[in-house]
Amino acid sequence: MLIICSSFSYSQDENNKEIDSIVQLLLEQVRDGSKSDIEILALAGRARRLSEKIDNDSLINQSLRYIALYNYKLENFNLFKKTSKEFLQYSTKLNDSAGIARANRYLGEYYLKKFKSDSAYFYYYNAEKIYRQANDDENLVKILSKVARIQKDEKDFGGSEVTTIEVIELLEPSDDYERLSIAYNNLGIIYNELGQYDEAINYHEKSLSFKKKFEERNIPKEEGSYNNLAVVYKNAKQYDKALENFNQILKNKELINERPDFYALVLDNYAHTKFILNQTDELPGLFFDALKFSKEYDKITINKHLSEYYQNINQTDSAKHYAYSANNIAKNFHNDDYLKTLLHLSSIEEDSLSVKFYKEYITLNDSLQNNERAIRNKFARIRYETKEIEQKNEQITKERLYLLILSIGLLLTIFLTYSVISQR
Repeated sequence: MLIICSSFSYSQDENNKEIDSIVQLLLEQVRDGSKSDIEILALAGRARRLSEKIDNDSLINQSLRYIALYNYKLENFNLFKKTSKEFLQYSTKLNDSAGIARANRYLGEYYLKKFKSDSAYFYYYNAEKIYRQANDDENLVKILSKVARIQKDEKDFGGSEVTTIEVIELLEPSDDYERLSIAYNNLGIIYNELGQYDEAINYHEKSLSFKKKFEERNIPKEEGSYNNLAVVYKNAKQYDKALENFNQILKNKELINERPDFYALVLDNYAHTKFILNQTDELPGLFFDALKFSKEYDKITINKHLSEYYQNINQTDSAKHYAYSANNIAKNFHNDDYLKTLLHLSSIEEDSLSVKFYKEYITLNDSLQNNERAIRNKFARIRYETKEIEQKNEQITKERLYLLILSIGLLLTIFLTYSVISQR
C-alpha cells in the first residue's frame, strides 16, 4: 500500500510539474505579444484553465491579468469587467499589491468608459494609494492624470487643478513631453472654465510648446492646442487673435478629409467669431459647411449658432427652426448644451412659450448644479471613508496584536505558576 501511494503521489507531482511548465510556456507566448489580440486572449484563457487544474493561484492570477487586458483591447467590456474583478479577488488573496493596484486601474477604466465617474474615481483612488506607498511615480502619474480628468469633467475645478499640479511636479524632472502637454492642456481648460483667460492662454501655450518637442511632430495634437487657444481668445473677446488661431488650423487643406468632425468644429467656431465681429459676407454658408461634416453632438452648437444668425437678421421662422433642431438633439444628452438651448428658445419665443422654456431652464440648471455638488461631495466622501476604513483596520490590527501579546503573557504566567507549584 505504501509503494502504491508513493507511486501515485509521485505521478501526481510529475503531472502537476508538466502542467506548470506548459502554463509558463503559454504565458511567455502571451508576454511576447507577437500574435494577434484574439490569439493572445485564447492563450491566456488556456493558461487559466490549466492553472485551475493544478490549483495554482499565482498562475491563475497572472492569466487573469492578460485575459482582462486583451478583453479591453478587443472591446469586450462586460468580460473585461468580470475578469478584472476576478483578478482583484485573486490579487487580494495572494496579497499581491501590484496586482491589486492594476486590477483597480482596470476597473477604473471600465467605469470611466461607462461614464460612471464616481465608481471610476473610487477604483482609481484605491490604485493611487498603493502607488504612493510603493513610490511608483510612473504609475502614480497615470492614475492622477485620469483622476484630474474626471474631476474636470464633473466640474470639480479646484480638485482637478490640485491633482494636475501634482502631476506636473512629478513629471517636470523628466522629458515626458506628451504627459506634460496633456497636464498643461488640462490646466488651460480649467482656467478657461473659471474665466481666468490670461492663465488659460499661458497654460495652453505651454502645452503647445511641449507638443512641438515631440520626437515626431504630431500635427493633429498641435492643431488641438491652436483650437483651444482660439476658444480662450474668443471667450476673452480677443476676436482677432481667435481668428488668427482658427486660420492657423484651417490652412491645413487635408483636414477636411483626415478629420472632418474636427474641421467642422473649427469652422463653426471660426464662423461664429466672424458673426460676432459682424463680418457676415461668408455667412450662413460657413455654418452649413460645418453642419455637413459635424458629429451628432456638435450639431447642437452649430444649429444654435445658425439660429442666432437668423435671429440677428430678423428671420424669426428660420431662427426658431434651428433653435428647435438644437434643442431636440440636445435632449439626448441632457447636459449644459441642453440648458443653453432652453435659454436660447426662451429668448426667441414669445409670451407663454418663452416663460415655459425659461422655467425649464431654471429647473434644469438647479438640478445640474445639485448633481455636480453631489458628485464633488461623493469624491470627498470616497477619500474620507477609505481613510476611515484604513484607520479602523489599523486599530483592529493593533488590538489583535495587543490581544496576542496578552495571551502569550497569560500563557507564560500560567506555565511558570504551574512549574513553580510542580517543583514545590
